[in-house]
Amino acid sequence: MKKIPVAIQLYSLRDVMPKDVPGNLRKIAAMGYQGVEFAGFYDLPGATLRKMLDDCGLRCAGSHTGLDALEGDAFEKTVATNKALGNNRLIVPGADLENLSKTIERMNAAHARAKTCGMRVGYHNHTREFELDKGMTKFARIFSATPADFLVQIDIGWAACAAQDVPVLLRTY
Repeated sequence: MKKIPVAIQLYSLRDVMPKDVPGNLRKIAAMGYQGVEFAGFYDLPGATLRKMLDDCGLRCAGSHTGLDALEGDAFEKTVATNKALGNNRLIVPGADLENLSKTIERMNAAHARAKTCGMRVGYHNHTREFELDKGMTKFARIFSATPADFLVQIDIGWAACAAQDVPVLLRTY
């Protein structure tokens, strides 16, 4: 498995990225980042984005991918775009936590389907995942009911806001 590069989540630059994708990628590389994690593709094809990354010496470290994009007909386009980027990490950046059992079922199905394409699915938390549900946090429920190779992306900022013991979370997951 390749080492994941030190990367920036492009969602944090959501207001500026669409205005100048190649220019902003150059600035990100100049800051010393080795990679980026996409949160949308700015209506650009994967091959175009991959060339921009290559021109800056950046790698794709992952992609925040809505659960709907991992289902039905959207799945093939999602996989094609991410393969063009050289990315195999599809991270669901939040989902329906009120129907958690159904959400977990959908994520497990997406993960199984993605594995057939050499990709992995995972989940990115916010604060609500640390609410209790059936005696455990929703975060713990998600990761106790998904496969061992389902990716855990702990957002330590949101976990800290939810008064979680971040070092314990990191050691556990």
